Amino acid sequence: MNKVVLVVICLLVSFAVKAQDVLVLRNADEVAVKVVMVDLDKIHYKRWSNLEGPTYVIDKSQLLYIKYQNGEKDLFYKEPAPTPVPEPTVTPLPSNLDENKVEIKSTKKLTPVKFDSYIFAGATFDKSSGGPTIDLSLGVNLFEHLYLGAEIGFCTNFEKYTWYGDMGINSTTLFGGWLPVGANIKIILPDAKGSMPYINCSLGGWWGVAGELKNIAEGFYAQVGLGMSFGNFSFNIGYHPLVVTKLLKIPVSGVVAHCGYVKLGVRFGK
Repeated sequence: MNKVVLVVICLLVSFAVKAQDVLVLRNADEVAVKVVMVDLDKIHYKRWSNLEGPTYVIDKSQLLYIKYQNGEKDLFYKEPAPTPVPEPTVTPLPSNLDENKVEIKSTKKLTPVKFDSYIFAGATFDKSSGGPTIDLSLGVNLFEHLYLGAEIGFCTNFEKYTWYGDMGINSTTLFGGWLPVGANIKIILPDAKGSMPYINCSLGGWWGVAGELKNIAEGFYAQVGLGMSFGNFSFNIGYHPLVVTKLLKIPVSGVVAHCGYVKLGVRFGK
């Protein structure tokens, strides 16, 4: 008989436990209640231990969930989703650059004045004559755009001379060499993709020093032309007139030899 009573009591207690609702708070505490009403943001309930007592109200924000007597749950709190870490942004290199070679802009300051020099080998020429030349220019470069220097060189000319004699037509090759000395000016244009175009101008005097011109000719000379430097290499071409002021110890004026010039050389600059 006692066993039957004990089983009945256990069944009643189990039914009573299952018949109650449970509020699970944010701190994990559990409160046995009878849920009366669920609002938008509040829960109205009575304590299970005093169902005839007052109705209590609690914010949903204080609860993890409600476990109802039928086993269903209302969840009110979810773990915040982890903040996604943005993927690093990779800026693609321009197609014309190697990935291992990134262009770095130079922070080198512009030097106002620096020493510069040129040495050229070339030739002078006209319709019937011509010859090799060599010249050296030493000077300074001002702000990368103006070169001022002193120029000295050696120019030659070979010309085939023909005349009529008793034996018919005779010919010979005349050779002359002269020494030009003067000032050299180069107006250098802004750099363009590694090249350095410039305007070349030389002005000074010349003296005959070899061949037919030795000790018998002198005058003024000029060079005007265009040039281009690529790194330490330089090329220029232009017009090269010679004005004769003294010939065979006799003063003369107005005698001009018109010829062109072409030069290829090396630049030595700091």
